[in-house]
Amino acid sequence: GAAGWAAAATAAYLDRVPAAFRKSLPGRVLRAQSAHHLLLAAATGVSLTAGATQGLAGADLLALGVLDPLSLTGAVSAAWWATQGYAAWRLRRVLKKWQPKGKTAVAKMKTERVDPLIAAILSTWSTIAADGQPAIGHRLTSIQLWPGSHWEAEITTDGRPVAESLERPISAAYGAPVVTIRPGVHAGHALLRVDLVARPEGPSAQGLAGMWQRVADSLPAFKGSRVVLEEQTPFGPEGIVEAAESEVLPAEVDREALARKLGKDAGTDISYERQNAGSAVIRVFDTHPLRSGQAAADPGMIGGWAALGIHPDGDEARVQLWDKASARHLLVAGVSGSGKSVLLDAIMHAAVRGGMVVIHGDQKGGSSDYAGRIGAWTSDSMQAMRLGYALARHRATWPERHGRPWSVHDGPRVLLVLDEVNLLSSQGANGAPEAWGIAPYLATQLRALGISVVMAGQAANADEMFGTKTRDNLILNGGAVLFRTSELQARVLDHPILRECRPSEIPQYWDAPPAGLRSQRAAFDPSKYESTAGLGYVTRGGAPVLFRGYAPAVDLRSMHPEDRERWLDGHLAGDIAADRPEVQQLAQEWPDWERRQHIAMTAVDLADLDTPTGQTPTSGTTVSPVSVPPAPLREPTALERIVAALEDADPVDGMHRDDIAAIAAVSGNTLKNELAAAVKAGRVVRVSPGRYALPETSTDDIADADSE
Repeated sequence: GAAGWAAAATAAYLDRVPAAFRKSLPGRVLRAQSAHHLLLAAATGVSLTAGATQGLAGADLLALGVLDPLSLTGAVSAAWWATQGYAAWRLRRVLKKWQPKGKTAVAKMKTERVDPLIAAILSTWSTIAADGQPAIGHRLTSIQLWPGSHWEAEITTDGRPVAESLERPISAAYGAPVVTIRPGVHAGHALLRVDLVARPEGPSAQGLAGMWQRVADSLPAFKGSRVVLEEQTPFGPEGIVEAAESEVLPAEVDREALARKLGKDAGTDISYERQNAGSAVIRVFDTHPLRSGQAAADPGMIGGWAALGIHPDGDEARVQLWDKASARHLLVAGVSGSGKSVLLDAIMHAAVRGGMVVIHGDQKGGSSDYAGRIGAWTSDSMQAMRLGYALARHRATWPERHGRPWSVHDGPRVLLVLDEVNLLSSQGANGAPEAWGIAPYLATQLRALGISVVMAGQAANADEMFGTKTRDNLILNGGAVLFRTSELQARVLDHPILRECRPSEIPQYWDAPPAGLRSQRAAFDPSKYESTAGLGYVTRGGAPVLFRGYAPAVDLRSMHPEDRERWLDGHLAGDIAADRPEVQQLAQEWPDWERRQHIAMTAVDLADLDTPTGQTPTSGTTVSPVSVPPAPLREPTALERIVAALEDADPVDGMHRDDIAAIAAVSGNTLKNELAAAVKAGRVVRVSPGRYALPETSTDDIADADSE
């Protein structure tokens, strides 16, 4: 028996007691007093050994030898008595009923000696710790009070693990809006905080680290992560987030969900930028650093990089149009008024200053204030595509005439800008089959030929950018800039880079109410709110990062036409295409430049696209020669025609039903039923009786309108 006791005490001291056996014992004593159990087992072993070897005389010597302290027997007896006494003295706090002192001690149900609030807390606790209740066997100890704010306590059990999901019954029992339970020192111990009032979800005394704890506790992608370094900036807190050991921080994040956990309403109110697999920079904006646009600096180009605007950290946002090896492409998406045209003007101006020849196409017309002066060619996008394709074929066949591939020493770099391509890529558009045949060739074959392609449109989904192959080559072999887009965009962004941000959730105005609420308020005045034009995402390091594009030097649209022309003449002096040496160099390299008008007006034979050019990019993603059949044509549905008609509708005032009927060629019950179904599905919003517009924000924010 003694040997068994000694073995059990040793196992407890070494924490080797089986879990199933430990749960059946008073776990608190076994864990807290394992060292003293071992001392008592050793003392008992000594006494049994004395009795077994020397009989009753040995037992007497062990018990009474202390009376002769100078002998060896006395020393052994004194040590034995000291061990017994020390172990018993240390066990007093477990074996004795301990009388608490103050509010932070273990509270007792003696109301005359316990704070009334603590008594009430314990009384309520007894209801959820009764038989059959979620917290059965759980005790509440070490209660601390912050009257009117919250209280904290420790939860202990009789050895079993603390039950899971206690937050809801505790919240219901105490009527508390927020209940937080954190793990304690072992499975049967936990730390409890009960907030009597809702805690603000924004910055607190805990700082960014405390705010981030809510993220780590509730979002699985960030489980175990923590803020290791933080500082307060003029715009709000920012810090470094580190992943838990052996874990990786996500590259793709739901910015809206992350913003809500950090106490913000929109994904644009925070900035999350992963630095490597284990760390990221998080910024929470109390005052948005991109709220006020900045006037553009000198539109020069450094090493192929063009300046676009600024990031929240103050760094300049740039895109690369070429490197030493080849050209680089760019995809730009954004609805009218989002800042797309201003950005394209800035890119073209920087390109001209950097020695590039600009070929510009705008399928809608009138979007650019600069192209007519600094562009060597400007017309609609279809004509610009033909001209760019003809120049590419000329350079691709350079080896046949000169015995070596074309290089930048043979001609200038060229920037091919194609704006509003969504009007050209839509099924049934004039020239759509030809454009669908040329576009993949431009995106895959032009990098080694010194021609950078910028495609811009209302959206970044594949069917708006001539298919997945075209769109993905633009992004992977260059980059992307995403401004505010339609809510319908959220369902079709299937590219990994594009999934990391939600441009459809960029608001149209700073601090304005949601669109669904604005549509119900006739008094809403957009002039009282500041536009978010220029706010968007640009790829940096393979991931989208928030930025604000530089504002134009002046508001050209509000100027008198004669004043606008005079300002442009002065601002663009020296950049006029006819005066640039690069344009003359292109004319010398490519004799057919003189025939550019004829080339742009002549449709491309799609059969020519089946012939490989033998040219592939010399850096980045290598692609095979393309052979893309024209997209099949079909009649657009009534809903598609309605949505197309509403693309130019004012988002606040909307478009009247009669105007929709005239533009979309849909009337009567068909129009009525299609509008009712579209409103119910969230694809169209009714801004007032008889007037409709496309949604500007998530359908969660759009109130369902009754059908007429």
